[in-house]
Amino acid sequence: MPPPTAPLWVAGHVPVVVWQLLACGQERGVSLTAPLERLGLKPEDLERPGYLIDSALGLELVRQMLAVLGPPPQLGLECGQRINFSKLGVLAMGLQASPTLGDALALTLRYPWSAGFLISLHCGPGPGQDLRAEPLPGAADLMSFLADNLFAAMVALRRRIVGEDYAPQRVELVHPPEGEVRRYETFFRCPVQFDAPRNRMLTSQAWLDRPLPTAHPSTWHLAQDMLERMAREQVRLPPLVQAVDRALRQGMPRPPSPAALAADLNMSERSLRRKLAELGLCYDILLDRVRHARAEELIRNPALSLTQVADQLGFADVRAFRRAFRRWTGRSPSEARGTIPPHA
Repeated sequence: MPPPTAPLWVAGHVPVVVWQLLACGQERGVSLTAPLERLGLKPEDLERPGYLIDSALGLELVRQMLAVLGPPPQLGLECGQRINFSKLGVLAMGLQASPTLGDALALTLRYPWSAGFLISLHCGPGPGQDLRAEPLPGAADLMSFLADNLFAAMVALRRRIVGEDYAPQRVELVHPPEGEVRRYETFFRCPVQFDAPRNRMLTSQAWLDRPLPTAHPSTWHLAQDMLERMAREQVRLPPLVQAVDRALRQGMPRPPSPAALAADLNMSERSLRRKLAELGLCYDILLDRVRHARAEELIRNPALSLTQVADQLGFADVRAFRRAFRRWTGRSPSEARGTIPPHA
């Protein structure tokens, strides 16, 4: 079955990272109007209530803005710390009114489109919160910036709503160290690992249980109602596709089989395959997309051999990975890296 022609993008509000880059440009005296105009946008468009930018356009806008600003190390960390809380709109109201920090974080994960996150988020198993960030299709070249920016922004937001003493337990980043790495630990106030297998930020259960000083039950419920109503108006992936995509990402490098996946979704394998077929999809296509997005991120880490990359993607051997990568990109993994292949 050929892949569907329609991309699996989710529409959302103006990505918060766009506002951060605009603010950064203004501070540096660098105009970012040109990237907007090249993509058919005007600065006043971004201020219009309810204005939507889909993920594909948002990613290209970020890519062009970064090209104008240049690639200074730690720009993502710098921008993330300066997140404008008010730009989150209704989500900001819900975050502040949540009973506990854990409730606020759950709200962020339930309605990520409200902030226009240009990144795929999910939580790993275990106590506390194991927040994992992975690239959307076509965003692997931006992940160093996006992951730094996202984690820094989330820490800044959490300190805003629960107190300045908040700190995650650990931050792990796929990209290698760049610039003055001490700045990461100074800001996050926890160990930071580079060249990690995936982008993760861990928060202890004690922090999740912390009551918020601005909690207000009626406002919290009002914000949830508003976000839910707004969510129904968005162009979103069908719930089944979202559930399958999430399960495959969480299961990497050993994703669940179609039978196991169907059982987790309380349906038969035959029903799962039929429902996906009605959407022009199948299990193999969705798994292929998850692997593709993850591969483009991992291949950029020179500390990982091709064998390690293949293993983290769940391939039986490196030859199978090489064939798949060439099918996805038209290039070999070594060509994509632009270097001599590491010992694999």
